[in-house]
Amino acid sequence: MFSLHRNKPARHRDNMERSFRDLLSSTEDLLRSTAAHTSEEVDGARARLKRQLAHARERAHDWEEVALARTGQAARAADDYVHANVWKSVGAVAVVGIVIGCLAASACLGKRY
Repeated sequence: MFSLHRNKPARHRDNMERSFRDLLSSTEDLLRSTAAHTSEEVDGARARLKRQLAHARERAHDWEEVALARTGQAARAADDYVHANVWKSVGAVAVVGIVIGCLAASACLGKRY
């Protein structure tokens, strides 16, 4: 169950990236297809669309940089926590191992008698 929730942000990010790329591609196709039209109104609309497209690309790049920075911060925080609390982690794993070992041993002993 945990793995389903863990992958949800990645799926959401992938869907957003795909949608954004599709939008950029469609916009570029629209600009190419209207290149032959030369009325002032169409030229003005194309110029505005080009500016908005360039701005959207810049924003997407900024979002990517922020996401990478936050991911790096989270990874460093997790690494720092594990290094600072290594004995707690080792102790917890040892306790779990002992409990599993005791359960397995009692199950084996119970079958003999």
